[in-house]
Amino acid sequence: MAVRRLPSNLVPRACAGPVAVRSDPEAPRYWATVYSAQHWSGLSAKTIHEKLAAVDSFYRFASVFFGSDKLDQLIASLGMKELAIVIEAFFVAERNRAVQSGSDANQRWRTVRAFLFDTLGDIAASQHEKHEAVDLKAQVTRWELKYRNLSPNPAVKRVSVLRALPAQAIEEVYELFDPTSAKNPFRSEWLRRRNMCLLLCLLHQGLRRGEALLLPVDAVKMGTDDRTLRPRFWMNVTNLFEDEDPRFCDPPSLKNAQSVRQIPVSREVAKHIDVYVNHFRGKSPYPHLFLNSRRGPLGSRGVTDIFVRASRFLSEKARKTLTDNMRKPTISAHDLRHTCAVTRLAHFRAAGIGEEEAISKLRSFFGWSFKSEMPRLYARAYWEHHVETVWNDDFDAHIAALRSIAPSNLE
Repeated sequence: MAVRRLPSNLVPRACAGPVAVRSDPEAPRYWATVYSAQHWSGLSAKTIHEKLAAVDSFYRFASVFFGSDKLDQLIASLGMKELAIVIEAFFVAERNRAVQSGSDANQRWRTVRAFLFDTLGDIAASQHEKHEAVDLKAQVTRWELKYRNLSPNPAVKRVSVLRALPAQAIEEVYELFDPTSAKNPFRSEWLRRRNMCLLLCLLHQGLRRGEALLLPVDAVKMGTDDRTLRPRFWMNVTNLFEDEDPRFCDPPSLKNAQSVRQIPVSREVAKHIDVYVNHFRGKSPYPHLFLNSRRGPLGSRGVTDIFVRASRFLSEKARKTLTDNMRKPTISAHDLRHTCAVTRLAHFRAAGIGEEEAISKLRSFFGWSFKSEMPRLYARAYWEHHVETVWNDDFDAHIAALRSIAPSNLE
């Protein structure tokens, strides 16, 4: 059938979310549901939906060979002969589809492969007959060796470029988003103030686009530092609107369980947000920090449009610095997160923190899982750019550090 999202008012919240559903009779696909709960529970609903859609396509493909909804029975009964036929046929079909349509089938294949092999491995480990378990494990291992390096459409190797903005682009981004700048392309004062706060959340706080869109109007908290007795500011990155988010079209969500975190906020960033909330945001029935022109919650497409518009006003010099770094001559919300990560790593290193500890701190600050290798990409970018000026909690120091990322230093 398809992948459906169970509404939270019909099932317990812990059980709500995307589920692969069969037809005739309509019911969740058993092993897909078990596997999702065991392996994907920490992922966002959108990511789970994509992975379940791939697994569901495998279920539907198997029904062509063995009849409607027989895959669960084959897995439970360890029908290895039949499963060997269907997994090989599925791989060939995915390869043909990729060649004909030009689509990338690699991720879908990897998801299906992991689902089948992991599930069979778990069943093998629980077998009562030891010799049967050993035989099954051996067969699954042979399959893994056979299919591990196969790709439905091997991609041409591309140069991996970290999307950190060069100094010239950063200079112009600040000028374009400055509410008092004559070059600011946004027409009204409240739009300028909102967009400046959005820029700061992405570039200074390192938030993902979806995380910024989930901030409530009282996102910035204030307390007293016990050591210095001075005010300190922070924000909690979480999803308070999961059950009742009015953005039905592609609602924002947290990427994984590690995305829920608390991060410090500088005094100047807190001041910008406070001015926007108390003097420009206006009244709305929605408690979200960022609103659209109809005073509803700002959506992902709205954020994209903001940076598309700002990109049109970049100078030729700024565009050239972007293309010289093998980038598109535009800026995006995620570019700002990348740039923040490189700058914050520079801050950690300048403070005398070792690389491994700095990488661990990056994972915590940016909401990456403890196994994520993303921080190591930023470590590489840090050394390539030779960032000498770093930022701390001071707003001006952060700006200076961002501006010091010069493309001319690239090797």
